[in-house]
Amino acid sequence: MKLALFGATGATGQAIQQLAKLFGCELSMHSRQPGLEGAVVGEIADVADEVLAGCEAVVICLGARRPYTDVFLADATTHIVEACKRQGVQRLICVTGALAGEYPSNQGKAFRWVTKTIFPSTKATLADKAAQEAIVKNSGLNWTIIKPPRLTDNTRQQHYIAGSTIHCGLFSSISRRTLAYDIGKCINNEATFQMVRFIKSIKD
Repeated sequence: MKLALFGATGATGQAIQQLAKLFGCELSMHSRQPGLEGAVVGEIADVADEVLAGCEAVVICLGARRPYTDVFLADATTHIVEACKRQGVQRLICVTGALAGEYPSNQGKAFRWVTKTIFPSTKATLADKAAQEAIVKNSGLNWTIIKPPRLTDNTRQQHYIAGSTIHCGLFSSISRRTLAYDIGKCINNEATFQMVRFIKSIKD
């Protein structure tokens, strides 16, 4: 399978690159700046069609970097969705975050309070992610939204749980490697189509 990857240069994107062969995926990657071998370079609005040409699925794992003030996800995702339709790509997986959007049954009260009270600078980026999710849900594609809590750089494969009813609390986390593994499992899994999928590790 040829898989388009937006966000390839970030830590999660790098984890996906490392596991791509495990799931039989050939990657078509995007990068805004030169330096990633084999990637299509440029602004998403300009090169999304080139990245998606010939692909069967796409993963979006874009994200703001510190100090987490960039607001661009909804706009970028709109361009990607439009290009998917032009290129005939029906499968879309989008990684957002456990705190994005209003999911009170999935988001612990302390988790929400600490983030919104102690880290108010994330308000704009969380709103951007919520808008991104709305675009994905209304895309008409076979989408899955994956919502991890705090991401770690643990390099071993973790035991984890994922699904629409998973509860994420203040101390929930998942390694990027394990997140990448779950993304690979979801690509061809029709049971995850049109699913908002929370994910977290099971503590050893």
